[in-house]
Amino acid sequence: SLAVKDDDTATMLVKAMPKAGVRNLFVCSDDQQNRRSFHELINDPEKMQDTIIAVLDCMIEPIPDRLGWCRLYYQILDGDPGGRSPRDPNFDHESPSCLQIIARSYNKEAVYHDVVRLLLKRKWKEFAGNIYKVRTFMFFLLLVSLTLAFVAAGSVSDPFIYDSPLDYVR
Repeated sequence: SLAVKDDDTATMLVKAMPKAGVRNLFVCSDDQQNRRSFHELINDPEKMQDTIIAVLDCMIEPIPDRLGWCRLYYQILDGDPGGRSPRDPNFDHESPSCLQIIARSYNKEAVYHDVVRLLLKRKWKEFAGNIYKVRTFMFFLLLVSLTLAFVAAGSVSDPFIYDSPLDYVR
């Protein structure tokens, strides 16, 4: 049903399968390649929208010992078209990840899905947030240094003559 893009049948089958079985369809293991490509599903979101949501639902697995806790599996969203993890040496860095394709799509239900939102939050916290903080710090450092240079240049009669230590710092 995935090959012929029958959304209703594929959705029903994905919901009936164990969640680990659905994840294994789309994830590459060490000894074999994935059986199906999640990229193929999300590249045509109009035809397989319900199946995409059903597969995303399979990435959430409740932890039985802890009430309200869930384990999230992000590898399908982070993987390349072959289902390989970014840590895999054969990972295709040139192709967009499923997360990038979903973010650029018009499938609002997939964009607002809990797994997608939590992965974006995790990526912001671990990677993008730190880059943003460093760039903001560098901007303010540039702003302060330029302000001090202009104030120092304005306090002398000829800003093109460097004869004091303050001029050399400027």
